[in-house]
Amino acid sequence: MPGKVIDKRKCPRRRTRLRSGKLATLKNRFLSDCQIFDRSEKGARVRLAGRMDLPEHVRLFDDELQVLFTARVAWRRGNEAGLCFVDPEEAVRRSRENEKLIRCFRERFYAIGRKA
Repeated sequence: MPGKVIDKRKCPRRRTRLRSGKLATLKNRFLSDCQIFDRSEKGARVRLAGRMDLPEHVRLFDDELQVLFTARVAWRRGNEAGLCFVDPEEAVRRSRENEKLIRCFRERFYAIGRKA
């Protein structure tokens, strides 16, 4: 059938509205604020504030869930990126261990790993 789009997702996506997040390197260096547009068990589509280079792997902090996911950048289109979570179940389990780091991400103005 012409014009039919084939969905290649492994998990059903859930649209989100105005869900904010933050991207950081694996060493927790802040990269950008972002908006999370679609999310599934295994990944997310995010929109960055502008075009920027991203490393192959990033951390995504979901402001609503208060969880820090490690993800691989699967694709880029302009200021949008598709992220595949490395181990989403582990991210939720480790949220208590990462409490100090998550507390830093929750702050409006934050610096991770910096001493005043």
